[in-house]
Amino acid sequence: MNLLGEVVRERWRALAPTNFATLENQEEFFSELGAALQTEVKQALSQSVALASQTGDEAARAGHYAALQRQAEEIALDGVPWPADELASTREEWDSTSPHDARVVGWAWENMGESVFQDELEDLHAKWLLPIEFLERLAAAANPQDFWDANQQVVEACRAARWKRDIAAERSEG
Repeated sequence: MNLLGEVVRERWRALAPTNFATLENQEEFFSELGAALQTEVKQALSQSVALASQTGDEAARAGHYAALQRQAEEIALDGVPWPADELASTREEWDSTSPHDARVVGWAWENMGESVFQDELEDLHAKWLLPIEFLERLAAAANPQDFWDANQQVVEACRAARWKRDIAAERSEG
């Protein structure tokens, strides 16, 4: 299997792991697809090589040729009928069915002005994957919702980590 076949195989595996697992004769499929893509690249390059040979010294021609080859490979890969991204729809479903972040903000409002026990913080950390320091600052904030909204980068990173954790657990069960 050539390099283009390997690139397609790995991208296919990442985009659609379930679809990938059900493909019969994977080696043959991706080898043939890679060979077809390589033929497209060679055809595109043969049309461009004459132009490249007219420019500068040997190093410049080699650099120009390499750039043309990368561009031809990108164009060929753009023509591949990629499968639908299975994980994107899984993330959308997860977002709509998983417990909402508002529960954490609600917890902070309920505990406002009270000391929060370490074991409670650790439990929240384990469930929501939010850093303990973040949870402490959330509980101490004058307005937990404002603190939450001002730290969306942390919130989204933790949300993405929870999604990955939940997907991995779901796959290991299945």
